Amino acid sequence: MSILEHLLAIIAPLECAVCRRQGEALCGACAHDVLTELPSRCFRCFKRTADYRTCSNCRRFAPIRHVWISSEYNEEIARMIKHYKFERQRALARPLARLLADSLPYHKRPLVIVPIPTATSRVRQRGYDHTWLLGQALAERLGWPLQTHLRRIGQSRQVGTTRANRFAQLGGAFHAVRGGLLAEQGVLLVDDVVTTGATLSEAARTLKAAGAGFVSAVALAHKS
Repeated sequence: MSILEHLLAIIAPLECAVCRRQGEALCGACAHDVLTELPSRCFRCFKRTADYRTCSNCRRFAPIRHVWISSEYNEEIARMIKHYKFERQRALARPLARLLADSLPYHKRPLVIVPIPTATSRVRQRGYDHTWLLGQALAERLGWPLQTHLRRIGQSRQVGTTRANRFAQLGGAFHAVRGGLLAEQGVLLVDDVVTTGATLSEAARTLKAAGAGFVSAVALAHKS
């Protein structure tokens, strides 16, 4: 915890977004209660697979090895994400990152954490990039490197669009930054909610083209 965060905790103590107990933005008991475990499956077609691996058929369209998901998109997790993204509850970044970390299997070697970049118009509105803060908190928890390797091109909104439109809008949506530093490295994309998987698929294609060894992803929820 930074000095500023420590001072803020004294002046305005954190309270759990669910039970309103003081101490944490999301207490341990409520963190468990908000989750609805998903079966291990391909993120794109929902075929059952081991360790949330992308099935062989979908890997032809989405070069992602695994997509680990913390929870089904239920009412409770939706409320958490709303508080975090739209009500400026930045303190939720750390407990939400804890949920992400708990979703990951053991890795012998650290992966490079790359948050899915938020549209700049959204960052200006909120005053922060919610996926960057989530990735930063996850990197601190795991001791893995956090790097910026993606830049969003354009400002198309994905909320509310159809599955076909999502894939069409995201063609060429990202640009690789400092791709040379990715040579043969494993990358872990970080996002809040997966819907069709179009965003993760396009981001993975961009990183693979830039030289990443392999790409996996982790997200808080899957809205199917």
